[in-house]
Amino acid sequence: VGSATVSFTIDDADADATAAVAFVAGAADTGTSTITASPTSITADGSSTSTVTVSLLDANGNVVADAGDVVGLSTTAGTLSAVTDNGDGTYTATLTSATTVGSAIVSFTIDDADADATATVAFVAGAADTGTSTIVASPTSITADGSSTSTVTVTLLDANGNVVADAGDVVGLST
Repeated sequence: VGSATVSFTIDDADADATAAVAFVAGAADTGTSTITASPTSITADGSSTSTVTVSLLDANGNVVADAGDVVGLSTTAGTLSAVTDNGDGTYTATLTSATTVGSAIVSFTIDDADADATATVAFVAGAADTGTSTIVASPTSITADGSSTSTVTVTLLDANGNVVADAGDVVGLST
């Protein structure tokens, strides 16, 4: 994308006239256009968000701006807001997390044609919650002989019941 100014000479003398030629982007290409998400990991709480951005590019990687293309987004998890045309070849939407741990794969279309690229956003557990975390003893009855044992297991869960792993929480037990 750019422009060229073409000039000429007559018998090695520069002519006054010139012609301008503009090089413009071609049609948006489903193979070269891109999609990104920021951030790529959000809490699975039903309210955390990630901004999804589609950049329309032609077959040579040039930005396709103001071409009137219709960009659609879809996701495998969570919910997407309406798509906004930023007028500069980019389109944005907001992905809101689900309340369960997992991943959302966000894909897009250009004028109803499926694009090749996708973006992935991870939905991760929130902080351990004292109201939903659990404790279980197995077995629940043992002989009072000073040597019988029961295994006590604490499972840390976030407010939505998702397992909280590797959070660095300190768990204390008392009896």
